Amino acid sequence: MTRHYHHPKRNQKASMLLIGLGAAFLVVFAIAVAFFLAFPFLMQKRTQTTADSAALELAANLNLQDRAGQMNNLVVLCRNLVYTSRKTYQSCSSDYQHLEPLARQLMQESRGSAQKVEQERRSLISLTLADLRTSFDKTKQMEALQATLKLPGMTAEPAMVDNVTLGSIKDIESNVQTELGIPDLVSADRGAGYIQKGSDLYMGNIDARLPGQDSDLIFKISSLPAPVSGELAKARLTLANVFKPMALFVKGGQVLGSSPDYTPSALKVEMVHNLKTEISKDPGANLKVSATGTCGGGGVMP
Repeated sequence: MTRHYHHPKRNQKASMLLIGLGAAFLVVFAIAVAFFLAFPFLMQKRTQTTADSAALELAANLNLQDRAGQMNNLVVLCRNLVYTSRKTYQSCSSDYQHLEPLARQLMQESRGSAQKVEQERRSLISLTLADLRTSFDKTKQMEALQATLKLPGMTAEPAMVDNVTLGSIKDIESNVQTELGIPDLVSADRGAGYIQKGSDLYMGNIDARLPGQDSDLIFKISSLPAPVSGELAKARLTLANVFKPMALFVKGGQVLGSSPDYTPSALKVEMVHNLKTEISKDPGANLKVSATGTCGGGGVMP
Protein backbone atom coordinates (compact mmCIF):
# COMPACT_ATOMS: atom_id res chain seq x y z
CA MET A 1 0.00 0.00 0.00
CA THR A 2 1.29 3.39 -0.99
CA ARG A 3 1.19 6.02 1.70
CA HIS A 4 0.76 9.73 0.97
CA TYR A 5 2.66 12.10 3.19
CA HIS A 6 1.59 15.74 3.66
CA HIS A 7 4.24 18.45 3.83
CA PRO A 8 3.15 21.09 6.35
CA LYS A 9 5.84 23.60 5.23
CA ARG A 10 4.65 23.45 1.59
CA ASN A 11 1.03 24.05 2.58
CA GLN A 12 2.10 26.91 4.83
CA LYS A 13 3.99 28.58 1.96
CA ALA A 14 0.98 28.24 -0.33
CA SER A 15 -1.28 29.83 2.25
CA MET A 16 1.13 32.70 2.77
CA LEU A 17 1.28 33.26 -0.98
CA LEU A 18 -2.49 33.41 -1.25
CA ILE A 19 -2.68 35.80 1.68
CA GLY A 20 0.00 38.00 0.09
CA LEU A 21 -1.80 38.05 -3.24
CA GLY A 22 -5.06 38.91 -1.53
CA ALA A 23 -3.45 41.72 0.43
CA ALA A 24 -1.81 43.09 -2.73
CA PHE A 25 -5.16 42.99 -4.52
CA LEU A 26 -6.82 44.86 -1.67
CA VAL A 27 -4.07 47.52 -1.69
CA VAL A 28 -4.36 48.01 -5.45
CA PHE A 29 -8.14 48.12 -5.20
CA ALA A 30 -7.99 50.69 -2.38
CA ILE A 31 -5.58 52.87 -4.39
CA ALA A 32 -7.84 52.65 -7.44
CA VAL A 33 -10.91 53.62 -5.42
CA ALA A 34 -9.06 56.50 -3.76
CA PHE A 35 -7.84 57.77 -7.13
CA PHE A 36 -11.31 57.40 -8.61
CA LEU A 37 -12.79 59.45 -5.79
CA ALA A 38 -9.99 62.05 -5.73
CA PHE A 39 -9.80 62.54 -9.49
CA PRO A 40 -12.70 65.03 -9.69
CA PHE A 41 -11.10 67.17 -6.97
CA LEU A 42 -7.75 67.08 -8.75
CA MET A 43 -9.40 68.12 -12.01
CA GLN A 44 -11.30 70.88 -10.23
CA LYS A 45 -8.06 72.28 -8.84
CA ARG A 46 -6.48 72.11 -12.30
CA THR A 47 -9.50 73.87 -13.84
CA GLN A 48 -9.39 76.54 -11.14
CA THR A 49 -5.76 77.26 -12.00
CA THR A 50 -6.74 77.59 -15.66
CA ALA A 51 -9.62 79.92 -14.78
CA ASP A 52 -7.35 82.10 -12.63
CA SER A 53 -4.87 82.42 -15.48
CA ALA A 54 -7.63 83.29 -17.99
CA ALA A 55 -9.19 85.90 -15.67
CA LEU A 56 -5.85 87.59 -15.05
CA GLU A 57 -4.92 87.65 -18.74
CA LEU A 58 -8.32 88.98 -19.85
CA ALA A 59 -8.50 91.60 -17.08
CA ALA A 60 -5.15 93.06 -18.15
CA ASN A 61 -6.83 94.21 -21.39
CA LEU A 62 -9.32 96.46 -19.60
CA ASN A 63 -6.85 99.31 -19.01
CA LEU A 64 -4.00 98.87 -21.44
CA GLN A 65 -1.49 101.74 -21.23
CA ASP A 66 -3.81 103.45 -18.73
CA ARG A 67 -6.30 104.35 -21.47
CA ALA A 68 -9.28 104.18 -19.12
CA GLY A 69 -7.48 106.28 -16.51
CA GLN A 70 -6.54 108.95 -19.03
CA MET A 71 -10.09 109.07 -20.34
CA ASN A 72 -11.46 109.58 -16.82
CA ASN A 73 -9.09 112.50 -16.36
CA LEU A 74 -10.03 113.96 -19.73
CA VAL A 75 -13.75 113.76 -18.92
CA VAL A 76 -13.30 115.68 -15.67
CA LEU A 77 -10.99 118.28 -17.25
CA CYS A 78 -13.53 118.85 -20.01
CA ARG A 79 -16.27 119.13 -17.38
CA ASN A 80 -14.29 121.79 -15.54
CA LEU A 81 -13.80 123.69 -18.80
CA VAL A 82 -17.52 123.74 -19.51
CA TYR A 83 -18.25 124.92 -15.99
CA THR A 84 -15.69 127.76 -16.06
CA SER A 85 -16.65 128.87 -19.58
CA ARG A 86 -20.30 129.07 -18.50
CA LYS A 87 -19.33 131.18 -15.48
CA THR A 88 -17.16 133.43 -17.67
CA TYR A 89 -19.99 133.90 -20.17
CA GLN A 90 -22.43 134.83 -17.41
CA SER A 91 -19.96 137.32 -15.96
CA CYS A 92 -19.25 138.93 -19.35
CA SER A 93 -22.95 139.14 -20.18
CA SER A 94 -23.60 141.29 -17.13
CA ASP A 95 -20.37 143.17 -16.48
CA TYR A 96 -18.24 143.03 -19.65
CA GLN A 97 -20.68 143.05 -22.53
CA HIS A 98 -18.01 143.89 -25.10
CA LEU A 99 -16.44 140.50 -24.32
CA GLU A 100 -19.76 138.65 -24.45
CA PRO A 101 -19.37 137.39 -28.08
CA LEU A 102 -15.94 135.92 -27.35
CA ALA A 103 -17.15 134.37 -24.09
CA ARG A 104 -20.15 132.84 -25.90
CA GLN A 105 -17.87 131.34 -28.55
CA LEU A 106 -15.58 129.82 -25.92
CA MET A 107 -18.57 128.41 -24.08
CA GLN A 108 -20.01 126.84 -27.23
CA GLU A 109 -16.63 125.37 -28.12
CA SER A 110 -16.30 123.85 -24.65
CA ARG A 111 -19.75 122.29 -24.96
CA GLY A 112 -18.83 120.90 -28.37
CA SER A 113 -15.62 119.50 -26.90
CA ALA A 114 -17.64 117.77 -24.17
CA GLN A 115 -19.78 116.05 -26.79
CA LYS A 116 -16.68 114.92 -28.71
CA VAL A 117 -15.07 113.59 -25.52
CA GLU A 118 -18.21 111.54 -24.85
CA GLN A 119 -17.99 110.11 -28.38
CA GLU A 120 -14.34 109.20 -27.81
CA ARG A 121 -15.22 107.64 -24.47
CA ARG A 122 -17.73 105.37 -26.21
CA SER A 123 -15.12 104.57 -28.86
CA LEU A 124 -12.67 103.62 -26.12
CA ILE A 125 -15.19 101.16 -24.68
CA SER A 126 -15.56 99.59 -28.15
CA LEU A 127 -11.77 99.42 -28.52
CA THR A 128 -11.43 97.81 -25.09
CA LEU A 129 -14.03 95.18 -25.97
CA ALA A 130 -12.25 94.51 -29.28
CA ASP A 131 -8.95 93.95 -27.46
CA LEU A 132 -10.75 91.74 -24.97
CA ARG A 133 -12.25 89.67 -27.78
CA THR A 134 -8.82 89.20 -29.37
CA SER A 135 -7.47 87.96 -26.04
CA PHE A 136 -10.50 85.69 -25.60
CA ASP A 137 -10.00 84.20 -29.07
CA LYS A 138 -6.43 83.31 -28.07
CA THR A 139 -7.78 81.62 -24.97
CA LYS A 140 -10.17 79.59 -27.13
CA GLN A 141 -7.28 78.57 -29.36
CA MET A 142 -5.38 77.30 -26.33
CA GLU A 143 -8.47 75.34 -25.29
CA ALA A 144 -8.56 73.64 -28.70
CA LEU A 145 -4.99 72.41 -28.18
CA GLN A 146 -5.89 70.59 -24.97
CA ALA A 147 -6.27 66.84 -25.24
CA THR A 148 -9.08 64.77 -23.77
CA LEU A 149 -7.79 62.82 -20.78
CA LYS A 150 -8.93 59.20 -20.84
CA LEU A 151 -8.39 56.86 -17.92
CA PRO A 152 -9.88 53.47 -17.10
CA GLY A 153 -13.45 54.16 -16.08
CA MET A 154 -13.47 57.91 -16.71
CA THR A 155 -12.93 60.60 -19.34
CA ALA A 156 -12.06 64.26 -18.70
CA GLU A 157 -12.72 66.66 -21.55
CA PRO A 158 -10.75 69.96 -21.85
CA ALA A 159 -11.84 72.85 -19.63
CA MET A 160 -13.82 75.47 -21.54
CA VAL A 161 -14.69 79.10 -20.81
CA ASP A 162 -18.47 79.18 -20.43
CA ASN A 163 -19.28 82.76 -19.38
CA VAL A 164 -17.39 86.04 -19.00
CA THR A 165 -19.10 88.87 -17.13
CA LEU A 166 -17.81 92.45 -17.21
CA GLY A 167 -18.08 94.71 -14.18
CA SER A 168 -16.21 96.58 -11.48
CA ILE A 169 -15.13 96.15 -7.87
CA LYS A 170 -17.28 97.31 -4.96
CA ASP A 171 -16.17 100.41 -3.05
CA ILE A 172 -13.57 101.35 -5.67
CA GLU A 173 -13.86 104.99 -6.72
CA SER A 174 -12.27 106.50 -9.82
CA ASN A 175 -8.67 107.57 -10.24
CA VAL A 176 -9.66 111.24 -10.63
CA GLN A 177 -8.93 113.73 -7.86
CA THR A 178 -11.12 116.78 -7.31
CA GLU A 179 -10.10 120.02 -8.99
CA LEU A 180 -9.52 122.17 -5.90
CA GLY A 181 -9.03 125.26 -8.05
CA ILE A 182 -12.84 125.60 -8.51
CA PRO A 183 -14.20 125.69 -4.94
CA ASP A 184 -17.86 126.29 -5.83
CA LEU A 185 -17.88 123.34 -8.26
CA VAL A 186 -16.22 121.09 -5.67
CA SER A 187 -18.84 122.16 -3.13
CA ALA A 188 -21.65 121.37 -5.57
CA ASP A 189 -20.11 117.99 -6.41
CA ARG A 190 -19.87 117.08 -2.73
CA GLY A 191 -23.51 117.96 -2.28
CA ALA A 192 -24.45 115.82 -5.29
CA GLY A 193 -22.51 112.85 -3.90
CA TYR A 194 -19.97 112.81 -6.73
CA ILE A 195 -16.95 112.89 -4.41
CA GLN A 196 -15.92 110.22 -1.93
CA LYS A 197 -15.39 111.61 1.55
CA GLY A 198 -11.85 111.36 2.82
CA SER A 199 -10.06 110.45 -0.40
CA ASP A 200 -11.22 113.48 -2.47
CA LEU A 201 -11.66 111.13 -5.42
CA TYR A 202 -14.61 111.21 -7.78
CA MET A 203 -16.90 108.22 -7.36
CA GLY A 204 -16.74 105.48 -9.96
CA ASN A 205 -19.38 104.65 -12.57
CA ILE A 206 -21.27 107.92 -12.23
CA ASP A 207 -22.64 110.44 -14.70
CA ALA A 208 -21.41 113.70 -13.13
CA ARG A 209 -23.89 116.06 -14.72
CA LEU A 210 -23.28 119.76 -14.23
CA PRO A 211 -25.93 121.88 -12.51
CA GLY A 212 -27.85 124.49 -14.45
CA GLN A 213 -27.96 125.00 -18.21
CA ASP A 214 -25.25 122.44 -19.01
CA SER A 215 -27.03 119.53 -17.32
CA ASP A 216 -27.75 118.04 -20.76
CA LEU A 217 -24.08 117.11 -21.24
CA ILE A 218 -22.81 113.64 -20.31
CA PHE A 219 -19.74 113.26 -18.09
CA LYS A 220 -19.40 109.59 -17.23
CA ILE A 221 -16.53 108.56 -14.95
CA SER A 222 -15.59 104.87 -14.75
CA SER A 223 -14.53 103.01 -11.63
CA LEU A 224 -10.77 102.48 -11.57
CA PRO A 225 -8.24 101.96 -8.74
CA ALA A 226 -6.35 105.14 -7.88
CA PRO A 227 -2.60 105.14 -7.20
CA VAL A 228 -1.44 104.20 -3.71
CA SER A 229 1.62 106.15 -2.54
CA GLY A 230 2.22 107.10 -6.16
CA GLU A 231 2.22 103.48 -7.36
CA LEU A 232 -0.29 102.13 -9.87
CA ALA A 233 -1.90 98.83 -8.98
CA LYS A 234 -1.27 95.96 -11.38
CA ALA A 235 -3.82 93.55 -12.80
CA ARG A 236 -4.62 90.95 -10.15
CA LEU A 237 -7.11 88.35 -8.97
CA THR A 238 -9.72 89.33 -6.42
CA LEU A 239 -12.58 87.81 -4.42
CA ALA A 240 -15.85 87.01 -6.14
CA ASN A 241 -18.00 88.66 -3.44
CA VAL A 242 -16.64 92.14 -4.25
CA PHE A 243 -17.47 91.89 -7.95
CA LYS A 244 -20.27 94.10 -9.32
CA PRO A 245 -21.60 92.77 -12.66
CA MET A 246 -22.17 95.22 -15.48
CA ALA A 247 -22.70 93.27 -18.72
CA LEU A 248 -22.39 89.70 -20.01
CA PHE A 249 -19.55 89.52 -22.56
CA VAL A 250 -19.43 85.76 -23.24
CA LYS A 251 -22.32 83.33 -22.85
CA GLY A 252 -22.03 79.63 -23.51
CA GLY A 253 -18.57 80.15 -24.98
CA GLN A 254 -19.82 82.68 -27.54
CA VAL A 255 -19.00 86.42 -27.56
CA LEU A 256 -22.07 88.65 -27.28
CA GLY A 257 -22.52 92.12 -28.70
CA SER A 258 -22.94 93.77 -25.30
CA SER A 259 -21.72 97.33 -24.75
CA PRO A 260 -21.63 98.60 -21.15
CA ASP A 261 -22.19 102.27 -20.26
CA TYR A 262 -18.86 102.50 -18.45
CA THR A 263 -15.41 101.10 -19.14
CA PRO A 264 -15.26 97.83 -17.17
CA SER A 265 -12.43 97.48 -14.66
CA ALA A 266 -12.99 93.86 -13.64
CA LEU A 267 -14.39 90.63 -15.03
CA LYS A 268 -15.54 87.22 -13.87
CA VAL A 269 -14.61 84.07 -15.81
CA GLU A 270 -16.68 80.90 -15.42
CA MET A 271 -15.24 77.64 -16.73
CA VAL A 272 -16.73 74.15 -17.07
CA HIS A 273 -14.96 70.81 -17.20
CA ASN A 274 -16.98 67.85 -18.45
CA LEU A 275 -16.11 64.68 -16.50
CA LYS A 276 -17.64 61.38 -17.57
CA THR A 277 -17.41 58.08 -15.74
CA GLU A 278 -18.52 54.56 -16.55
CA ILE A 279 -20.89 54.81 -13.61
CA SER A 280 -22.56 58.01 -14.81
CA LYS A 281 -22.25 59.36 -18.34
CA ASP A 282 -24.63 62.23 -17.74
CA PRO A 283 -23.36 65.05 -20.00
CA GLY A 284 -24.67 67.60 -17.52
CA ALA A 285 -22.32 66.47 -14.75
CA ASN A 286 -19.76 69.26 -15.13
CA LEU A 287 -17.16 70.68 -12.82
CA LYS A 288 -17.74 74.44 -12.59
CA VAL A 289 -15.26 77.01 -11.30
CA SER A 290 -14.97 80.78 -11.49
CA ALA A 291 -12.27 83.42 -11.11
CA THR A 292 -12.45 87.21 -10.82
CA GLY A 293 -9.76 89.56 -12.08
CA THR A 294 -9.35 93.33 -11.99
CA CYS A 295 -7.28 95.54 -14.28
CA GLY A 296 -4.38 97.79 -13.38
CA GLY A 297 -5.03 101.15 -11.75
CA GLY A 298 -5.26 104.55 -13.40
CA GLY A 299 -2.99 107.55 -13.03
CA VAL A 300 -3.97 110.96 -11.66
CA MET A 301 -4.14 114.21 -13.57
CA PRO A 302 -0.66 115.62 -14.32
